[in-house]
Amino acid sequence: MSKEPTRCTREDLVQLAVLVNEKFVPPVAQGPIPEVKKGTKIHTTIGVYPNGDFKTNGVAADHLEDHIKYNRTWRPGRALIIDGEIIHLGYFDKEGLEKVIAEKNLSDIKVTKCTVPYH
Repeated sequence: MSKEPTRCTREDLVQLAVLVNEKFVPPVAQGPIPEVKKGTKIHTTIGVYPNGDFKTNGVAADHLEDHIKYNRTWRPGRALIIDGEIIHLGYFDKEGLEKVIAEKNLSDIKVTKCTVPYH
């Protein structure tokens, strides 16, 4: 996961508006909650909103790719941090997000249990 973090653009928001208007239902809302196998690695994910509020999740390794896609699509303004690494900047610039991480001690958060369904 050492790619450069993405940033939400106007085009992303336009695409999201089109999906919403076409009544696209995100994968997380389709079907039953996925099973988590015993012994599966759990990743700590933190979604940081532009006002500094944040949500944490313990995401099973098998669900991580879908979790990232969901957050980039349906939470475009929210930054996403996985296991301490910035994956998506949302509406933040890198310095602004790093400031929030430091102020709220987000680097110290470690989730050890799967929190499905994720938020």
